[in-house]
Amino acid sequence: MGVTAAQLVLVDPYAEVSVDDLVKFPQINVQNHKFAEAMNPSILDAKRTLVATWSENQEVMPMFREFRRLSSAQSLAEQASSKTLIYFGFHYGRCMLNMPAGVLAMRRLGFDCYVLRSQSMLYPADTWRGRDHHTLAAGAWII
Repeated sequence: MGVTAAQLVLVDPYAEVSVDDLVKFPQINVQNHKFAEAMNPSILDAKRTLVATWSENQEVMPMFREFRRLSSAQSLAEQASSKTLIYFGFHYGRCMLNMPAGVLAMRRLGFDCYVLRSQSMLYPADTWRGRDHHTLAAGAWII
């Protein structure tokens, strides 16, 4: 099944991170925005990419404000154009897996989940190898 037959899910493109994260990593907001600007434009289509956040009240980066937003597995299940989901964004092996509309919840609902690693940002305290392990353990394929 190709990418065109899957639902793209951009995770947590917040305008500002939590105060706790900002205290630990003062440059994280700047890094997140630079990463978002460098994402492959072919996957950033407001008509076919959904934005998953922990809460629909959290402000997202300006470039993603026109995207359809959701914050629950039920919402994603209803809005997804496919039973195959491709996650990308912030942060690899963390929110992508554990958020209400993340890999773990969607796998329980019978969805096939993939993580587009090249378009995902690593949280500053993590390693790729460590997060690969968590992603695979959650039942997602890494592409």
